[in-house]
Amino acid sequence: MKILVYGLGRYTERIVDLIRKEHDVIAYSDSYSAIQSYGKKKFVRPKEIKHTDFDYIIVTVVDRKQALKIRDNLTSQYLIPLRKIIPFLYTVTRQI
Repeated sequence: MKILVYGLGRYTERIVDLIRKEHDVIAYSDSYSAIQSYGKKKFVRPKEIKHTDFDYIIVTVVDRKQALKIRDNLTSQYLIPLRKIIPFLYTVTRQI
């Protein structure tokens, strides 16, 4: 599957290492960064996500409330289908 990773934080690389075992990370995104690439992959601004070909967005933000806020913002402001957004960390933080 083609995965877009949303959030550049302290757990991003660990999660990407787990994801890469079975999926293709195609790009990164974050609302507070203005870079062109990250980890040798394309960086996509949030408003450009809907024009990107991906299967799922993995939100790598540690804080549960913030991850859900990002999910809600992606669905309401950028019209990303809810079924395509997975807030990863708040479900597995204790295992990392």
